[in-house]
Amino acid sequence: LEDVAAQFNISVPTLTRRFRAATGGTVMNCLNNLRMRRAADLLREGGLSTKQAAAAVGFADPSYFCRCFRRAFGCSPLQLRLGS
Repeated sequence: LEDVAAQFNISVPTLTRRFRAATGGTVMNCLNNLRMRRAADLLREGGLSTKQAAAAVGFADPSYFCRCFRRAFGCSPLQLRLGS
């Protein structure tokens, strides 16, 4: 959050308050949704392993990435990559 707030030259509480007022959601949920969608795109395009896709969107722990991915899409990264 600090990095995002710094990009807009505002404080974290101000960012959080304004974002929630504008969207009804949280900054972190929005960022995580964007990361998951980008990971899904990377996996669909092929050529990247689950571990590589996780790292590309900022996840250091592939296991945690897989749990988040399954929560977001209802399938594992491997299932999505294989088109199942």
